[in-house]
Amino acid sequence: MSIYKINYDIVNERILPPSKRNEKILAFLRALTKPLQDLNDDFNDVTIPDIRDKLKRNSQIIVLNDTLNRVFGVTSAPFIFIQDTFNLEEFDNLFNNNEGVPDVHSFNESELPADEPLFLFNEPEFFGAQDFIVFVPAALFPTIEAQVRAETKKYVLTGITFDVQSY
Repeated sequence: MSIYKINYDIVNERILPPSKRNEKILAFLRALTKPLQDLNDDFNDVTIPDIRDKLKRNSQIIVLNDTLNRVFGVTSAPFIFIQDTFNLEEFDNLFNNNEGVPDVHSFNESELPADEPLFLFNEPEFFGAQDFIVFVPAALFPTIEAQVRAETKKYVLTGITFDVQSY
């Protein structure tokens, strides 16, 4: 039970001295406090659960996926989903000899094969222009793109970039 839940019928009864507690006065006080009771009920039954639900949301991918699908009413496939743009396969990793991975060599420019030039990328070119992409089903994309952007911005940390695309 919430500490904010107030039953004004009980308050009305307890605030009156016992000699004044009759049905006519209690009905009058009930009529006076009815708007307060309705406001209190709305606050406890609608506002507090909504605030608690919003506090549970954050920018973790699994939570953000669920949040976007719930907010935009996507209950069956195709879902709104998030894909990270960071790709570990593009790195040249260093290995121990016992792992059996072929050696990685650095070459002089004159030793490079003519058909395979070596490119060195800038950070945005290597990692991508954004940190993740939110994919929205093509049927929904034209109507909710701006709302998806706004909803995602609410939960994404500062400095994290993203893009919204259709699929």
